[in-house]
Amino acid sequence: MTYKSIRQIGSIYRSLEYISNVEFKQFGLNNNQYVYLVRIGEKPGIISNELSKLIKVDKTTVSRNIKRLIEMKFITRVDADDNRKEKKLFLTENGRVVFNRIISEHEYSNQKMLSGLNDDEIKTFNQLLQKVENNTDQEWENVKNGKERKY
Repeated sequence: MTYKSIRQIGSIYRSLEYISNVEFKQFGLNNNQYVYLVRIGEKPGIISNELSKLIKVDKTTVSRNIKRLIEMKFITRVDADDNRKEKKLFLTENGRVVFNRIISEHEYSNQKMLSGLNDDEIKTFNQLLQKVENNTDQEWENVKNGKERKY
């Protein structure tokens, strides 16, 4: 049963997603909007197209969430110096406060998730996850670009 891995990954994802959505509801964030704040905080000046690829969601969803986060005064959009059509995204002061809270929660969840593993196991786990992520990224890109998957 090789498909058990995908079920386990899904279960882990849904558990962490649920926890995060509950934890960050106090800030008015929902539907994984915290992910946008984290990525913008990690990559100040990122543009929405890059954000779409990084988060693995369509551009319309990114646009809707960016608009909402601007309204909430968590992020700001600034014209790129070299291309007026591109808008760079940055955290506001309020956004930085929430970003720091999110990072603290992520560090806590990461610690809980990896408890019971020794340093070598954690290193191996991270290496394997990177391989799985790379494989998944390629499949996502193919499907996004209209390539049909043959089962």
